[in-house]
Amino acid sequence: MMAPPTGTRIYLVAGFTDMRKGFDGLAAMVAHRLSKDPFSGQIFVFRGRRGDRIKVLWWDGQGLCLYAKRLERGRFVWPRHEHGAVHLTWFTDKLQRVSANSTFAVAVRYALERWSALTRYRDDGRVEIDNNAAERALRTVALGRKNYLFAGYDRGGDSAALIYSLIGTARLNGVDPYASLRAVLERIGAHPINRIDELLPWNMALGTERGHAQAA
Repeated sequence: MMAPPTGTRIYLVAGFTDMRKGFDGLAAMVAHRLSKDPFSGQIFVFRGRRGDRIKVLWWDGQGLCLYAKRLERGRFVWPRHEHGAVHLTWFTDKLQRVSANSTFAVAVRYALERWSALTRYRDDGRVEIDNNAAERALRTVALGRKNYLFAGYDRGGDSAALIYSLIGTARLNGVDPYASLRAVLERIGAHPINRIDELLPWNMALGTERGHAQAA
């Protein structure tokens, strides 16, 4: 069981590592690739090419310790840099210096508990680094929420939410919402169900919202 002292730094060695390496091979990587001392008491973590295995190298004061873990499902989230390492202990270092009940400590723990979700954008270019676009899209709903209390009944509210979603999606893709909805309604009756994705705003050749406004 690992019990590193407070203040121990943890380094994720970027890229992939040959998991056949043992004590000497990994210690040499730390010394030559990272320019760090493998006997410094810091923790160095390596990931294999497939992403489902890691090895942890640590000097406990008496000798080098080598730990290994294999995931049965999924992969370890890892920095994509080809060289160097990523130091992840800034948050944990700060937590040792502030009150556990402080606003800062609560925010740090919130981030650490959701670290995989917060860093997912690095592995998928389609994921935004923040949700600002979604917040802006909901701004009109928030400003008019008092009016929306008069939807009449539940199905009316569901229909309003559906229309707002369609309009917001069209705007996020730079498409005029009116042109998008009109085109979908004109085509959907005879459109093959197995090609329904062709009616999505980003797949339809429509004018932009700005162009429609100019034409009007």
